[in-house]
Amino acid sequence: MNEVKAGIVYAVSNHRKNSLVQTNQLNKCWVRHLQIEDLKLQLAEKIKRINSLEDNEVMLQEQVRTFREDFESERRDREQAQSRIAALESELAITKQQVIMPYCQPMLLQTSVTSVHKCFPFILYQTARPIRT
Repeated sequence: MNEVKAGIVYAVSNHRKNSLVQTNQLNKCWVRHLQIEDLKLQLAEKIKRINSLEDNEVMLQEQVRTFREDFESERRDREQAQSRIAALESELAITKQQVIMPYCQPMLLQTSVTSVHKCFPFILYQTARPIRT
């Protein structure tokens, strides 16, 4: 009878061990499952963040392109304005010569530098403003 009792005790003990091992394995599987689910959530958040950053990058690239185009346009406009100013200054000097030449021709016969300077200050000094002497 002791043998039967020992066999039953052994069987119960073995069953408990197996049950504990299975429970432990189930717990490990459940823990792994929870870890996997947590990692999936983290991955989804990271993907959202990456997509957001990519959208920001596209937006910033558009801003850079717009700023570059504006800068280049302003540069072209500034260069055109400077060119137009130079052309107008040249045209003004020629017009002044044409207007003043008939008036100053009698003075050109004189040898005085002062009288020539008074008629053509913008030619002598490359300026449109008369210089007072």
